[in-house]
Amino acid sequence: MKKRKIEGLLPYLITAVIFVYPFFSGKINQESNFYFALILFFIFLLFLYTKEAIQIFNNRLISFIGLFFLISLFSIAFSVYSNNSLREAFSYLSYLLIFILIIFSFSKKDTERILFALILSSVIISIYGIYQYFIGFERTLKYVLENPEKIININYVITTLKEKRIFSTTFSPDMLGGYLIMMIPITFGALIAAFTNDVDMIKKEELRKRTVSYLILAIIVLFIALILTRSIGAWLSFFLVFIPFSYLMIKGIENERMKRLFLYAAVITILSSAVFLSSIIIKRSKDQNLPNYFPQSIKQRTENWRSSVEIIKDFPVTGVGIGSFGIIYPKYKLPNANETKYAHNNYLQLAAEAGVVGLIIFLCIILELYKISYNYLKQNRDYISLGLLAAVSAFLMHSFIDFDFFIPEVAFHWWVIIGLLTARMQTIPQEVKLNKNIKAVLLSLLLFLSFFAAKYLIADSFFNMGIQRLSENNLSEGNFYIRKSIKFDSKNDFYHLTLARAIEKGVSGEENKTELISEIIGHYNKAIFLNPFYSYHHRDLGLFYMQIGRADMAAEEFKKAIELYPTNPVYPTLGIQNFVR
Repeated sequence: MKKRKIEGLLPYLITAVIFVYPFFSGKINQESNFYFALILFFIFLLFLYTKEAIQIFNNRLISFIGLFFLISLFSIAFSVYSNNSLREAFSYLSYLLIFILIIFSFSKKDTERILFALILSSVIISIYGIYQYFIGFERTLKYVLENPEKIININYVITTLKEKRIFSTTFSPDMLGGYLIMMIPITFGALIAAFTNDVDMIKKEELRKRTVSYLILAIIVLFIALILTRSIGAWLSFFLVFIPFSYLMIKGIENERMKRLFLYAAVITILSSAVFLSSIIIKRSKDQNLPNYFPQSIKQRTENWRSSVEIIKDFPVTGVGIGSFGIIYPKYKLPNANETKYAHNNYLQLAAEAGVVGLIIFLCIILELYKISYNYLKQNRDYISLGLLAAVSAFLMHSFIDFDFFIPEVAFHWWVIIGLLTARMQTIPQEVKLNKNIKAVLLSLLLFLSFFAAKYLIADSFFNMGIQRLSENNLSEGNFYIRKSIKFDSKNDFYHLTLARAIEKGVSGEENKTELISEIIGHYNKAIFLNPFYSYHHRDLGLFYMQIGRADMAAEEFKKAIELYPTNPVYPTLGIQNFVR
C-alpha cells in the first residue's frame, strides 16, 4: 500500500520540478543546479523503491541517449578544467534523470499533465519578461549603474537593458528566445488538439472550450515575449520551423472551416514573423550604430566557429571536457573575434567538449528520434506529439547559431520535451527486472553523487559569505569563510585566487609579511595548477610579482599569460607585452 501511494505521488513530484525549473537560472545562480540535482536524485530513489521492473521501449533511441551521457561524463577524465567539468556533470545528470523519470513514469495520457505545466510556467516567464519591458528595466539599470562591482560582463548587461531586450528569469534575451521558440509550437499543438477534441484529459465540452481560450491567450503572451526579446537567431529559427510544421498540423484537420481558420492564423503568423525579423535587424542596427549589424553578427559567429574547429582538431577524441570550452577558447581566439565562453554553435561546442564521437552519438539520437516520430505520426493523428517534435526542431535549428544546449534552464526543457515525445510514442515494451543488486548499485551511486553535490553547495555557501564580508572590507571574516569554502572544495581555482587577493589586501600592515607573501604565491600557483589554461591566473600572479619587486618572475608569468591568450586586447594596455619583450 505504501509503495502504491509513493508511486502515485511520483508523477506529481516530477511535474512540480518541471514547472518550477525555469524560474531559476542555472547560469546566474549555479547553486540551483545542485539543488535540482539533489531533488531529482531523491525522486529517482523513490522511483527505484516503487519499481520492481520497467518497461523499455524505443530501445535504440534510449541506448543512444545513455551512450551520449556516458561519453559526456567520460570526457571529465580528460578535462582541461576538471572542477568545472565535475560541476557541469550535475546538470547533465539532471537531464538524464528527468528523461528516465518521464519515459518510465508517464503514460501517453499522463504526459498531458506535464505539457500543460510547461505551458503555464512559460506563460508566467513571459509575463515577467513583459513586466521587465514596461516597468523593470529602469530599476535594474539604476541598480547596475550604482553597483558595477557586483555585475559580471557589465557592458553586455548595460547594452541589453538600454536596448530594452527582455530576458525574464534567464541571463540573456537570446536564451529566453531559445526557450520560447520551443514553448510556442507546443502550445500551438495543444491548441489544435483541444480544438479537435484530441486531448485525453479534457473530455467535458465546457472545459474544452475554456482550455481553447486559455491556449489562444497563452500563444499571444508567448508571441509578445518573443517579440520583446528581439533575438534574431530565435526568430529566424522559429520562422524556418513554423512553416513546415504548421502545414503538417493544419493538413490533418478534417473540419474544413476549422482548417481555414488555422490556415489564416498560420499565414498571419508567418508574415508577422518575417516583418518582426526585419524590424529587429533594423532596430538593433540603429541601436548599436552598425549599418550592417546582421552581417557583423554572422562574421563574429564564423570567427567563433573557426576557433572551435581548431580546438576540435587538437582534441578530436576526448574533447576538452564538458563545461570547459570557455577556458580553452582564448588560446584559439582569432584577433577580430569577440570574447566568449561559447562557440555559438551547439554542435561544434559539443564536439569540442565531448569529442567527435560525442557529437556523432548526439546526431544518432536526433536521427533515431525523427525516424520513430515519422513512423508514429504516419499512423497516428497526434497534434501534441507534432508540436513537441516542432519544439525539438526549433531547438536544433537555433543550435546552429547559439548555445542553449549549454544553458541549464533551456537545455533541461529540451530533454523534458524529448522525454515527453518518447513517452507518447511507446512501441512494444520489453520488461526488465530491477533486482536488488541493480538497485543497490544505483542507490550507492546516487548517495555518492549526493554527497558531492552537498559538498559543492556548502562550499559555494561559505564562498558567497566570504565575498560578502570582503565587499564590506571585513578582511578577517572574509578570509575565514573563503578558507572554509576551500576545505569543502579544494579543487576550485577561483576560491584560491580569491583568497590570494584577499590576503594581498591586508599584507602591508602585517608583521609576518614574508610568510603571507609565500602564502599568496602559493594560492596563485594552486589556482594555476587547478586551471592551467586560464591566462588571467598567470597575469594576476605576474602583477603580484611586480608589486614585490620580482621582475624576472613577473616576466615569466606574463609570457605564459600571453601564450594562453595571444589576442587579449587588454594585455598591451597593461604593458605586459612590452614588459616581456
